[in-house]
Amino acid sequence: GEFKIMWQLDWDDAFNNFINVEKPNSLIDEWRERSSSFKQNSLAIGHMELDIPYGDHFREKYDMFSPKGSSKGTVIFLHGGFWFRTGKEHWSFTAQGILSQGWTVILPSYPQAPEFKISEITISISALVNHVIEKFHGNYVHYNWHWFWATGYGDLNNQGTHDLDVARWAIDDDQTHPVKAMAIGGRFQWKDQGETPNTLFGMAEYPNGQQVFFNVRNVNYNGYKRQVENQYYFEDGGRIIGNQYFAKGSDKGEKIDFGQGKVTPGGNWGSFVAACRAGDPSMANGDVNDAHYGCVLGHLMNNSYRLGEEVPFNLKAGKFGDNKDAAEHFGKLHDIMGNGVGIPEKDNYYTVGPWLNFDPKKETHTGDFAKDANQLLKDPNNVGFQVPALEKV
Repeated sequence: GEFKIMWQLDWDDAFNNFINVEKPNSLIDEWRERSSSFKQNSLAIGHMELDIPYGDHFREKYDMFSPKGSSKGTVIFLHGGFWFRTGKEHWSFTAQGILSQGWTVILPSYPQAPEFKISEITISISALVNHVIEKFHGNYVHYNWHWFWATGYGDLNNQGTHDLDVARWAIDDDQTHPVKAMAIGGRFQWKDQGETPNTLFGMAEYPNGQQVFFNVRNVNYNGYKRQVENQYYFEDGGRIIGNQYFAKGSDKGEKIDFGQGKVTPGGNWGSFVAACRAGDPSMANGDVNDAHYGCVLGHLMNNSYRLGEEVPFNLKAGKFGDNKDAAEHFGKLHDIMGNGVGIPEKDNYYTVGPWLNFDPKKETHTGDFAKDANQLLKDPNNVGFQVPALEKV
């Protein structure tokens, strides 16, 4: 007759160590306590972010622990628990050793059985890995945080904000925000993971017709000339460049003595601290609204760039109608990048942003592209760092 051997694996006994350990619940309580103590007291933690979402499920969140100083890279620790037990709150303490060696540690929770099959849990973990790869680039350290939209705004809203603030000194006092803005540029030569442009021409127009141009080229080359200055163009054709005034059509400048500006006692920082302590904004060297207007000016240009489309790298990319001043400035920028830096037209592209309309009173984009542009006006705050609405303060 037929002879069969029947053998069945006891899956719980093989993989569920929980049932083979004495007083397992006390162990889980201990892990949670050690993890809580680690987050509160560890000297190895340079920076900590908790409950960062990577998906829509309530368990698709992770904690991030970064070392002091530069990070060597990122380690993702996937906790055990037989697919249905424990979470990231039990395992934070395991980051101590890796963190102390200079590595960033990601500790996630993930959807569990029986609600999810193992194959579905695997998909969730894949989403986590892709999220981390996108968020934590290898050069997310030191100064390079400026070059990613999640943490910075490139040259335009770094050094550029200071110069935009100075440029606004020439704008009429009753003008707050522009009514439209656009930008064109790209990230050239730097073979890195950065997202923000290192070459950009932006422009904005105020309700009264006054305009502000911004021109940046942060790429060195032979013969590179460092230039950080504001130039002022007048309706009669005259210009102020550097500390000289040039009449319309003249290449001979007349030196201007601007004198010394008024600085409140204590300088920029000292006067700010004194004003906060006294509760008297007039004691500060500058008004917070002026700072706000200068920052928004750059953000609007950046929003245009971020919504832009790629076009071939050539002078035709900049279309400014009959605005000769805009065409002149973009032409200078393109000449520097093409002939100075040596960027070839083949296989290189500008990103040309659309004209974005803006309501200065409501501080929102309107018209075409408004929905996408308004989403760029403010990023969501991390948990625990939300900025409250004024009516709730």
